[in-house]
Amino acid sequence: MAHAVVPGTLTYQGQIIQPDGNYLEESSVLFNIEVYSPGAEECLLYQETQTINMTSSKGIFSLVIGSGTRAGGDYEDTNTLINAFDNTLPIQTPTTCASVGTYTPSSGDTRMIRVSFDAGSGPITVSQDHRVQSVPYAEYSSKLDGLDSLDFVQINDGAGQELSQANIDNIFTTANHTELLSLLAGTSSQYMVSTPTSSPDFNGQVVNGVGTPSAGTDAANKDYADNNVGGAAANDTVISALSAGETGYVLVWSGTEWTAATPAADSTKLPLAGGTMLGAINMGNQDITNIKDVAVNNDLAVTNNVSVTGGIGVGTGLNSAGPISVTTENEVRFEDNTGGEYVGFKAPAVVGSNQVWVLPAADGTVGQVLSTDGSDN
Repeated sequence: MAHAVVPGTLTYQGQIIQPDGNYLEESSVLFNIEVYSPGAEECLLYQETQTINMTSSKGIFSLVIGSGTRAGGDYEDTNTLINAFDNTLPIQTPTTCASVGTYTPSSGDTRMIRVSFDAGSGPITVSQDHRVQSVPYAEYSSKLDGLDSLDFVQINDGAGQELSQANIDNIFTTANHTELLSLLAGTSSQYMVSTPTSSPDFNGQVVNGVGTPSAGTDAANKDYADNNVGGAAANDTVISALSAGETGYVLVWSGTEWTAATPAADSTKLPLAGGTMLGAINMGNQDITNIKDVAVNNDLAVTNNVSVTGGIGVGTGLNSAGPISVTTENEVRFEDNTGGEYVGFKAPAVVGSNQVWVLPAADGTVGQVLSTDGSDN
């Protein structure tokens, strides 16, 4: 794209004829050039001096404004000639103004050039200020292929702005530009779309800022998971304080929240590890099966039959409301007080029919023996 570069100087020419009609042809003439704003504020925007030799010049001089000598620290001494003619600048505060004290350039503003000269007899100001307006070259150079400044992105690095060439270059690197296109197309792998069509992968990262769930399919944050069980409040302080050595704790509903506690003992139930029962056990007409011996220190009352594969050890007596059967021709033994020898009775190998004898109700006299009366007595 071709464009013209505005030069940093401009030419000012003229001829000086003295009041006596002669040309000014001194060897050293000091010119002072000033550029003013065009309005009533008349602010001095630029100033410089030049000294030229006008010998044999017939009073004709030519000044290249922008190439002179500048001194001082006021606004007009430090401002550039380009800025003095720039109508895109914001409000300016020059050091010297006829009124107001500020100047805000507007599109189409002209400038006033004031020239004075001193040939040794004191400065003389040219009676008429010269208005500088756009010329064809300047009109063309203010555009780029027919586009003016408002048609282009302009640098803005003021407060809260980061529009600079470096930042634009960074955004439009090949990698970043490709990612921008992916974001616009909704295909970027760097960010999750609002309505994903597949399961998102968070690459092992934590999801922060999750709100309190309200629907069954909502994700829950850690605070909610720690402080609720089944949607009801839980005492996270008590539960999280449990250590590996504190076994046997269960969740208990206190009436307002879930908390951890050891289960209370139940005297109506026999623990699996064993213990002492304080009340009776009602098996609800169900069997008790056991491959070990049953040791009873007190009476054992059985309404129906007791079938035992092994022995029954009874410490103080065996009471039965029904028959006691000793099966397979086993004997009933009566041990002596040493616990080693015994006497006993047993059934014959074959019994034709069941037979029960009724013992006498009282002891006999000396010499009497037990006998049957043939009627089971």
